[in-house]
Amino acid sequence: MNAIALPLAALRVSFLYRVIRSGQPAPDRIAGVTSRVGAAIKRQVVEIFGQRKLLKWSVPGAAHFFVFWAFLILATVYLEAYGSLLKILFTGGDGPMDWAIPVVGHWPVLGFAQDFIAMMALFGIATFVWIRVRNAPKDLGRRMGAMRKTVADNDVAHWASAFLSELTTARPAHDKHVRPASGT
Repeated sequence: MNAIALPLAALRVSFLYRVIRSGQPAPDRIAGVTSRVGAAIKRQVVEIFGQRKLLKWSVPGAAHFFVFWAFLILATVYLEAYGSLLKILFTGGDGPMDWAIPVVGHWPVLGFAQDFIAMMALFGIATFVWIRVRNAPKDLGRRMGAMRKTVADNDVAHWASAFLSELTTARPAHDKHVRPASGT
């Protein structure tokens, strides 16, 4: 999967870099930001991590908030999975395979956050689907035209995210708060 995903990510990063570099220089904008770095950082943190503008939209904003945070928090699950994979590769499968993120890997709060945000993201994506079905262009007397492919791609991406999030949020067997199934 990495053989496919990483080159695609690299192509996207390369494309975005070229788009950014194609713009005209804006030295006055850079000077304006560098003269007030603290305020600029605070504004970015509030806008991005707080999702301030999106939360003005109530239901869709809240759904987007949870899906956004799911991408960030569930990255810890992927990190643990990669750590376990690398441990297997480098140890040959000897010893316990319970690799965890140093310091916070066995922290119950992280486990709760991962499980909670996965469920909230699933509800958020279900909300997006409900909004999409409710506001279907054909029901509103509009044609989708050129947007059809983009909308379909976004729907597939949201469903794939929900599916992968649910698959990867299963807590590892080494988690103290997960009891093994009876008979094991």
